[in-house]
Amino acid sequence: MLTLINAKSSNCFYLPSIALNGGTYDEFNAPEIKQCCIACARDPCCIAYTFDEENHRCFMKSAISNSFKNTGMTSGLKAHHGLGAFLKNIKIHGGTASVKVNLPNNEDCMQYCT
Repeated sequence: MLTLINAKSSNCFYLPSIALNGGTYDEFNAPEIKQCCIACARDPCCIAYTFDEENHRCFMKSAISNSFKNTGMTSGLKAHHGLGAFLKNIKIHGGTASVKVNLPNNEDCMQYCT
């Protein structure tokens, strides 16, 4: 089960205190994580992103090799307009959230994330 936080921005799902490794194809300065989410949603290459809260920097991801707990980072998954986020053989470690989502199958999970 993956624990997600539904952000104020529609279709942004954040993984607090999680950094995603690998697949960084672009990075840029941003005042808040919302800009990372918007940029990822607009870019077909993007599947996820990590926001460095201290340096206010977004790291756009086209692939993910693994993850690690880092209190200064928040990552996000692209909701992908009804197609969901399919991350095969990727484990997302660490993090906490106030909302847990238990759904019976992948199709319901993908629909929830749109």
